[in-house]
Amino acid sequence: MAVIPYQRLAALAQAVLRPLLPVVLVIAGLGLLSYGLWMAWPPLGFLGAGASCLCVEMAISDRRPLTR
Repeated sequence: MAVIPYQRLAALAQAVLRPLLPVVLVIAGLGLLSYGLWMAWPPLGFLGAGASCLCVEMAISDRRPLTR
């Protein structure tokens, strides 16, 4: 059975995009959260963005293996 070229492209796209999907969703969610906070009160948007960056960095650092 022959493989149709777009099936290879679809498999490649799935292999590349699947790991990136959570990252894109987190970035979009944090951006929308900061924008919503900014709409309520402009300084609050900057505070929300800074707190979001700190939380993401803490989550990333928890996943990194300790190297000595």
